[in-house]
Amino acid sequence: MKMRYLPRCYNDLYVPEDENGKKMNYTQNHDEYIRYIDWLTEYLYQTPIAFSERQKKIVKICNKEKPLHAAIWISDCCGDYLWEREYLENYAREKVKYDEIVKEEYELWKESLTGDNDIDESFDEVVTTQEEYESIKFDLKLEENIPACPNDLDIPYRGVLRTLVLRCRTKKERRDVIKTFYDNFNETASK
Repeated sequence: MKMRYLPRCYNDLYVPEDENGKKMNYTQNHDEYIRYIDWLTEYLYQTPIAFSERQKKIVKICNKEKPLHAAIWISDCCGDYLWEREYLENYAREKVKYDEIVKEEYELWKESLTGDNDIDESFDEVVTTQEEYESIKFDLKLEENIPACPNDLDIPYRGVLRTLVLRCRTKKERRDVIKTFYDNFNETASK
């Protein structure tokens, strides 16, 4: 199933402060990053957080996979399409019509067919669908209603991630799922 831009949900925004009064999600070094991963793992395991109706497809896909593989898939979707999503979010903020986006994407796709590029995807495989664009616009409306909406990767997907953590047998397995989610995102987003 093609899902590039996963729907977001903001029903849990909690992030604790560290001993210096700084939010734990603003990590500056490896130790702070690991502390946040450890906290988030236990928080997701212990805190009932629901996923949204719009996220049911994600959960259905994840339930067919082992939790670790599902975490990789979610973070791939978030990381691989990070820049494309940002462009679409900017278009949505500027109220660009869907047809204009399709025209621009078509021109970019045509350009990619020239030169050394080894492109074998049809335009239909790469074009943003109207459903994807509408979903991104919906997410932006959700975010507009949240003062100082946090940009943390996990927050819009906490309900979904919780379903993965609850399927793990051990604390180590739970932690591996969450750490892999973040590590894989960081790797894919940097490409």
